[in-house]
Amino acid sequence: MQPWLNDLLVPTAQALCPNAQGVLDFTGGEQLWSSIDLRMLDDEDWIARNWQLEREHALHQPARQRICEAAISTGGPILEIAAGPGGGNLSPLLHLEPEIKIIVNDLEFRIVERWQHFLGDRYSNVAFAAFDASMIPLKDNSMGCVSSRGGISNCRGDSNAVLSECARVLRPGGLLVLYEMCLSPRTVASLPQVLREAWVVSPWVYGD
Repeated sequence: MQPWLNDLLVPTAQALCPNAQGVLDFTGGEQLWSSIDLRMLDDEDWIARNWQLEREHALHQPARQRICEAAISTGGPILEIAAGPGGGNLSPLLHLEPEIKIIVNDLEFRIVERWQHFLGDRYSNVAFAAFDASMIPLKDNSMGCVSSRGGISNCRGDSNAVLSECARVLRPGGLLVLYEMCLSPRTVASLPQVLREAWVVSPWVYGD
């Protein structure tokens, strides 16, 4: 575990030791991905591929680059929640500012482990923690920025609780930087039935 991370954890979390892969796991080893999906992720080298793709996407999308620049402008630390195998904004953030402190998070600890394995010891300013984003084990006012690229809309459980936790850990003047897909009820109603049914499983719908 990176020494600087321990100072940001709530007291009850400071006694937790990282696992053998260097990841703080607050999930109790909960496994959300099937072994088949993980094997496909490894066989197709998703982590390395997405590391490059996300960086290139940000470089060619001015809106995405502005979001990352805004996150960096806070001075960090940045909490990248629900990073998943895509890594959220991790790659472009480190491309723009290699020394910014970032906590890479996902609920699936094996995904976080893969990010730790991929990055190795290249970044002493990057820490890795698996936890439910509706119960963030960080102190109040400890983050300069909370960042998400599609993460909040994919969080399991109460999205409002996730947003409340994000607000709690942000210091005064900090930024919640979101790059999410949001659909209005009218848009959802216009989707083909098969897509409407899929959306109901994990909705993130704003009113018109």
